[in-house]
Amino acid sequence: MSDLDGLFDAHMAIGLALDYPGDDWSERLDAIEQVTLAESVAIPLRRFLEVAREWGPVRLREHYVATFDNKRRCNLYMTYFNMGDTRRRGAALVNFSTLYRAVGYEPDDKELPDYLPLLLELSARSRDLLVSEVLAAVLPGIEITRQALNRFNSPYAHVLDALKATLPSLTEDQRAHVMSLITQGPPNELVGLSDTQLPVFAKGQLPVFAKGLS
Repeated sequence: MSDLDGLFDAHMAIGLALDYPGDDWSERLDAIEQVTLAESVAIPLRRFLEVAREWGPVRLREHYVATFDNKRRCNLYMTYFNMGDTRRRGAALVNFSTLYRAVGYEPDDKELPDYLPLLLELSARSRDLLVSEVLAAVLPGIEITRQALNRFNSPYAHVLDALKATLPSLTEDQRAHVMSLITQGPPNELVGLSDTQLPVFAKGQLPVFAKGLS
């Protein structure tokens, strides 16, 4: 397995774990356990799977709704952190839809295109580094959610720990942005966009955060 295959397989497993535990949950657990993953991804994901099997789907669903639907800082919609419920968020969602089409997929009309499990599935299915670059660009939102899940002792913190292992480290500017958003929360009124830029890779180039995933 190549490093890139390891990256995309990790994103598929993490996306399956992070999505709402619906009627297919048992099949998803089995599928996740069959994926060969690097230890940095596999260890936290195994911790989550242990809790998920112990709790069962009913308790896990209740926890999922209580955590992601009712806690402002546990949010799986990546444009929310920079833009909150503002008009500019609509434009950002259009850009995310464009991303799906750029890698050969139509956005799912049942879910917003910035939904993190959907982005992870897109990364895995498209096998396109462009999606990984976008995930790297929304690192502050991922990190805020990860820290919040850890504070709430949620088993989903393990899933975000696994995702963190597949992405680059936060830059100093991104760390400052995370602290600002943790302190102030997402904007409620129209504000400027973050000036975070997407990392750029030459075609076929392996990003540094994908190395060692096989």
